Amino acid sequence: MARTQGRGGRRTRGDGGLHFKASRGLWVARVDLGIGGDGVRRSKEVSSRDYATAVKKLRELRRQVEDHGGAPTGTMTLTQWLDHWLAQTVALEKDPKTLAGYRSACETWLKPHLGAYRLDRLEPQHVRDLHKKMRDAGRAESSVLKVHNVLAKALKDAMTETSLRRNVTANIKRPTAAKRNETLTTAQARALLAHVQTDPNGGRRAASLYLGIRQGEVLGMQWDRIDLERGTLDLAWQLQRLGFRHGCNGTCGRKRAGSCPQRELEVPPGFDHRQLDGGLTLTRPKGGRERLMPIPPPLLGWLVGRAAHQRGLPNPHGLVFTRDDGRPIDPRPDLQEWHDALDAAGLPSVMLHAARHTTATLLREAGVPVDVIQSILGHSSAVTTQGYLHEDLTLAREALSRLQIEG
Repeated sequence: MARTQGRGGRRTRGDGGLHFKASRGLWVARVDLGIGGDGVRRSKEVSSRDYATAVKKLRELRRQVEDHGGAPTGTMTLTQWLDHWLAQTVALEKDPKTLAGYRSACETWLKPHLGAYRLDRLEPQHVRDLHKKMRDAGRAESSVLKVHNVLAKALKDAMTETSLRRNVTANIKRPTAAKRNETLTTAQARALLAHVQTDPNGGRRAASLYLGIRQGEVLGMQWDRIDLERGTLDLAWQLQRLGFRHGCNGTCGRKRAGSCPQRELEVPPGFDHRQLDGGLTLTRPKGGRERLMPIPPPLLGWLVGRAAHQRGLPNPHGLVFTRDDGRPIDPRPDLQEWHDALDAAGLPSVMLHAARHTTATLLREAGVPVDVIQSILGHSSAVTTQGYLHEDLTLAREALSRLQIEG
């Protein structure tokens, strides 16, 4: 069986080979596309029952790779497109948390169940079948919606970058996820604070409830951005666990990028971050805006006590809340500690983000104007400019002082 090989006997990107598959009765040509962003080697195949036609297809495929670097087409499979899309679009344009969510949807659902279909042969019923499989597997409707949205975004981008002419998700009804409105009542919030009163790290719960800030913003609080005398907090960073990518160009032989000796944080170019410990990294808060917030008296007392407790202990990153050895607190065990605290206090198990909703609800019940609540919570619709900073801070301080949830 005839076979062509790469130049000099060593295959590089754009070279290819031609061989006969007797079981299929086809001449199959394969061209190497090189190492992808995830460290995995890629290739593309074309085939024909006629040898001369297969040779022609191989030459055309080589030319395409040389001209466009293996540009994707509408005839590639969904798996091939998703691999390209994640590495060349999402990883370069989205924040690491979004990339991780997209990749999870692709690896867990889209590639296993729809990945073998060509882009131009995907049908609405294929997507409906995926919805049903997820529901049959007990997945919440919110999860079905997230996976659907990732597919819709991937196909929308494919229409821009390839010859794909339609997005099949536009022809079916989007899943509808019921909104969860979990909050703690004032009595429940008081009970939780009373329970964690003697916990050196209990201030994490107090910060969540009194300020309505996100988990990452609590874990990323730094002493050099807190003024205990003025009672103010500058929210400039949040702590997140980020993933890794291969930094070896796929030569280390390790399957997991995190095990690569030359591993790199998987962040887009220009992404503002400070790596602290492994994947634990300080990133800018959601929306990218720094927020100066007043610290309510009860929380201020917690922080003063925390500062005294930490004096003389290792704290290389100047974080307010750390592990015993001074290292950052991983968001995952922090989440488990939240649920453990709720259980120990005899409270319902609600998501940690419920603390943020609780703050908003309590502020609203206290008669705080909506625009002030938006400013406190850092919603994008709040109008916060430097010229109004002092006024906003005064209003926020007055508003937060109305939260009578001390233990």
